[in-house]
Amino acid sequence: MEEASIPAGAPPAATEPAGGRRNVLGVVGLVCAVAGAVLLFVPNVVFAVAALPLAAAGLVCGLLGAKKVDRGELEGGRNLALAGYVIGALTLAVAVLGYGLTLFAGDDLEIFAEQYFDRAIIDDNLGFVLEGFWETVQLSVISGVLALTWGLILALIRRAPGTAMAPVRVVTIAYIDALRGVPLLLVILLISGSIPFLDFLPEALRIPEFLGKSDPFWFGVLAITLTYGAYMAEVYRAGIEAVPGGQMEAARSLGMSHPQAMRNVIVPQAVRKVVPPLLNDFIALMKDTSLVSVIGLIEVVQAGRDVQSEFFNSSALTLGALLFLLVTIPLARITDRLLAGQQARVQRGGAGPA
Repeated sequence: MEEASIPAGAPPAATEPAGGRRNVLGVVGLVCAVAGAVLLFVPNVVFAVAALPLAAAGLVCGLLGAKKVDRGELEGGRNLALAGYVIGALTLAVAVLGYGLTLFAGDDLEIFAEQYFDRAIIDDNLGFVLEGFWETVQLSVISGVLALTWGLILALIRRAPGTAMAPVRVVTIAYIDALRGVPLLLVILLISGSIPFLDFLPEALRIPEFLGKSDPFWFGVLAITLTYGAYMAEVYRAGIEAVPGGQMEAARSLGMSHPQAMRNVIVPQAVRKVVPPLLNDFIALMKDTSLVSVIGLIEVVQAGRDVQSEFFNSSALTLGALLFLLVTIPLARITDRLLAGQQARVQRGGAGPA
């Protein structure tokens, strides 16, 4: 029987995962990195020393796991591997700065390390800072979901056809331009300093305490939603305009109305195109939640500031920064991965026959 030959110049076959092997390296890397990060903050020298090899193992296993997935040697789990790599790297960085400088550096660097990585202050105030970070996470998630929804509504109104909708489109464009041009801090102050005194509103709206949260929390949610909704509206609009015009024409030729075509054809394609920039906006939104502290909300930055003002030491703020990085760096890597995937699809779609 003759063996099948591959024609000259034919592209190589895609590499299949080796026997469908799962990415155990990525899982091991993530577990080791998380264990190292936890042990680093345990007030015990033995545990702190044990954190170093665990973090290093998490970094190495995570990096190897991600590379093997890219080469097709392992199947799935790339994001888990990257998370292990990032957490391991951060843990090692904190350990080196916090302990290495203290042990081996001179007096000036030892003072620097004590100012930013004082283990006693971090251990004593860990719960307080974590409570503030949980407040930050809740504020970010609620505001993010509402801003995504509000931004899509604004984008659809701005794209509404017909002369009857022209005044609404003008108002929407003015709103988007105004909220993108005004600092978020100013919006927070305008809302928190005015709404409680609008007597024509129900008390539940003037002093909101929904879900057991204080009114500064909900004033912050409203300000962030109004501001970031305007930014996200422009992202959605760019995605809608990136959908080929023939899609709308084809949908209308099938008997769909304009709203039906937008809902069933245009918007789903547009949303898939703008996931990476929306994730970038969410990262910025999460960082901007610290501005709500000016109206009395104790989130992670304010918690760190309270500790700093009490002990004249910035270690709690350093801990808050690391907690932010644990969320924002994986999100940034996911964003890069999605962007790379989109670019690869565009290049494959644009490559014609030779």
